[in-house]
Amino acid sequence: MRVIIALAVVLLVMPYAYAQEVRNYEALVTVKGASPFLKNPGEVYEKVTIVFYNTLDTPIEEISYPFIADFRNARVYDSEGELDFSVSVRGGKKYITVTFREPLGPMSKKSVTYEFGPIKTIQVREGNAYILTTAQTILANVKKFKLVIFLPEGYVLSPEGAVPRSKDILSDGRSVILIWEMQDPIPAALKGDFKVVVFYEGVGWYPNVYHVAVFLVVVAAALVYAYTRRRPSKKEPTKRKDLQGFLDILREDERRILKIIIDQDGIDQREIQRLTDFSKTKVSKILAELEKRGAIRKEPYGRRNKVFLTEKLRNIEQ
Repeated sequence: MRVIIALAVVLLVMPYAYAQEVRNYEALVTVKGASPFLKNPGEVYEKVTIVFYNTLDTPIEEISYPFIADFRNARVYDSEGELDFSVSVRGGKKYITVTFREPLGPMSKKSVTYEFGPIKTIQVREGNAYILTTAQTILANVKKFKLVIFLPEGYVLSPEGAVPRSKDILSDGRSVILIWEMQDPIPAALKGDFKVVVFYEGVGWYPNVYHVAVFLVVVAAALVYAYTRRRPSKKEPTKRKDLQGFLDILREDERRILKIIIDQDGIDQREIQRLTDFSKTKVSKILAELEKRGAIRKEPYGRRNKVFLTEKLRNIEQ
C-alpha cells in the first residue's frame, strides 16, 4: 500500500516534460560583443528550441522543463509570439513552466523557444585565451539533441579544443562553429546535465589601449611638426609682400619707372624717357632718388647709362 501511495505522489509532482516526448532539443550558444583589441571576451547568449509531443490521451495546458542557464532576461515564445511562463525550483533544479496559448491536444506537437542572456560563463586565461562553459539538460524522453556553439569573430580553438569533442567543426567564413548532435537512442551516460567546455583564443597579435595611445601621440606630433614647417612665419613676410610694400611707398611717377626697370633690367636711360614720355630732367631726378634709396644702380654704357636693379631689390623681386 505504501509503495502505491509513494508512486502516486511521484506521478503527481512529476513535471509534464517527463511525461511527454521531446521530439527535438536544439540549443544555439553565441558569444557576442567580444573584442580582441579591448581584451573583452564578450557575453554568452543561449537560444533553446524544444518540440514537445503530447503522448497523453488528454490535452495539456502547460509544460515544465529544467534548465541550467541563468534565467536573467529570459524570454519564451512560439511562432505566434510571447508565452507566459513561471520559474520554480524542484529537486535542486530550476524549471521553466510555460502556459500554452491553447491546450496541446493528444498526439500533437508544439515548438517552444527559450532565450537567455547575457550569461557570464566565460573564464579568462592567459593573454587573449578564454574558456567557455555551457550545460544543457537532456531528459530521458529526448529523442533528438543538437548543440551548436558559435565562437566570436577573430577567435579559433586552442590546442585543448573542446570537451567532449564536437561532432563537427565548421566555419561560416567569420566564426568557428562547433556542433554536438545525438539521436535516439541517446547513450544513458550523456543524459542528464550535458556539460561542454570550449578552449579558444584570439588570432594574431592585438595592440592594447597603451599601444594605441602612444601611436596617436606620435602621429599628432608628426602632423604638428609638418604643419609648422610648411606654414610661413608671421614675423617674416613673403618676398612678394616686401616688394609690394616697397612699391606702395613710392610716388606714382617713381613707381611707374621702377616697374619698367623691373620688367627690363639693364635698360637705357633714354628708353625710360621714351616709354614714360617724361622729360629728361624728370627721369634723371627720379632715377637719382631711386638710386639713393638703394633700389637701382647705374652703369656707364659707352656715352650712355644703363639702369639695373640692385641686388637687394632683385632678391626681393625673385
